[in-house]
Amino acid sequence: MKRIKVFIITGLLGLFMVGIATTLIFVKNTFGSDLFAIVKKDCVPYNIFVEKGDQEYAVRIEWSTKKECVGFIQYGSQRDNLNLVVVDQTNKVKSKSHEVVIEKLLTTQKYYFLVNSDDVAYGYNGTALDFSIQNL
Repeated sequence: MKRIKVFIITGLLGLFMVGIATTLIFVKNTFGSDLFAIVKKDCVPYNIFVEKGDQEYAVRIEWSTKKECVGFIQYGSQRDNLNLVVVDQTNKVKSKSHEVVIEKLLTTQKYYFLVNSDDVAYGYNGTALDFSIQNL
């Protein structure tokens, strides 16, 4: 009788461990990487260009990705408060080349931004990039 209880307990623990392991393999976190911190390298933005927009007081930000990804920009006038968002309206859904236009900016104000690609925010060494219209 005691052997049967040990066998049942061991079997249940084994099933529980297999369930946990399977879940950990397939679960993704909110930063776009899997549990083992492997970042989706195909959606890392490169060739990020910031230039004056066609309209006055506007800036165009362009970037590329290796595969088709969803992209948008978070920005604001304070490095730690990027509360504004502009979406890639040119390519709407997934694309390899991305472009956003931010309008109604102040010429002397410094702005900070992060490029978001497939739900992962990218900057420079973990901090937001910056620009001002008068310096472009």
